[in-house]
Amino acid sequence: MEGNVSKFKWMMTVLLALSMIAAACGDDDDADEAASDSASTVEEENEDSAGEEPAEQEEAVEEEPVVEVETNELVAAFDANGDGTITIGVAAAGPRDDNGYYQSLVNFAEDFSADNGFAPPIVSDNIGPAEAAQAMSDLAQQGVDILMVGASEIAEPLPELTEQFPDIFWYCNCGAGFQELPGLAQATDWGAAVHYTAGVAMGAVLQEQGSTSA
Repeated sequence: MEGNVSKFKWMMTVLLALSMIAAACGDDDDADEAASDSASTVEEENEDSAGEEPAEQEEAVEEEPVVEVETNELVAAFDANGDGTITIGVAAAGPRDDNGYYQSLVNFAEDFSADNGFAPPIVSDNIGPAEAAQAMSDLAQQGVDILMVGASEIAEPLPELTEQFPDIFWYCNCGAGFQELPGLAQATDWGAAVHYTAGVAMGAVLQEQGSTSA
């Protein structure tokens, strides 16, 4: 149970990682400036007493291992087969190059894997409901550690698959109303608000144009 909770927390970190990169870079710049100012202060204070050089060496040693530790922790949390890397599988109900939801899921898996030096993702797209169980079972047997399922139309086999392959971390953007499963992390988005907003916006555009159809 603790392992599943740990993996879930890491998955939330994964899903937020790309959106936080810019902020992280800004923090690094601020940290570098602070370290520079601190070093200048130390030099001024030590002008009259020469002999306290170790302080500067300690600052240089502390900052190096941060990124490596995060990557190692990801591998430790998700490496289901013990091969020392993470392989993400993507099961998509539509084309991987649809310029929409499915492509964004594939792009995330590819970018995240490349950024962390992991194995390239294995993608199976255009999966229909009838072949979903077999397609995802085939993916699971190709050494994937994380399997992202998009979306609810191919999610029916997940109760059996999550039990059949419990070492894999399963994630599905199944939407609101899909049953909770102990071996599945879910994004339960409710799209009604989005569709309503889009409808209101389209109505405003049509009214401005004097049109009655898009």
